[in-house]
Amino acid sequence: MTRNLGPVQKASASPLDREPRRLQAAFRISKRDLRRLRDRSIRAQGRDQSEVCGVVLLQRSGYLHLVFLQNQSDSPLQFEISQSDMRKERQRASAHDLRLIGTFHSHPIGYAIPGATDLSLRHGRFQLIYDVCGRRARLWRITRRNGSAIAHEIAFTVDSGR
Repeated sequence: MTRNLGPVQKASASPLDREPRRLQAAFRISKRDLRRLRDRSIRAQGRDQSEVCGVVLLQRSGYLHLVFLQNQSDSPLQFEISQSDMRKERQRASAHDLRLIGTFHSHPIGYAIPGATDLSLRHGRFQLIYDVCGRRARLWRITRRNGSAIAHEIAFTVDSGR
């Protein structure tokens, strides 16, 4: 299956970049969370080309936390999160002074770039995508202009101490 890459804009270090400066490297994620994402993604790919998925929570300090959820899709190369799971996680996050800012999922084949289906989702403004073959995670901010969704890559740092 070929993924439609859709409109994608890569983040740059240029001062002319349209993304606010605070989004360029303000986010941090623990090495532990990325390792869990990698390991679960590899297992799902090996099992039946399925995707892992969940929500991305933001702490006030800029730390991103990954909460794994059940993939409701029966089809390989797709993910689906139930509305009730999204609601529960949004409430749980709020109770712990966290904010649900988006979702994450794996791409068993293909790059960690949002495809047309990914861009059509409305589970928050951010998507963290893990490329199983390339062993790379990338964070995207999804904006909408004139009815079209555009993905902007957002830098993040990995904190090995957490």
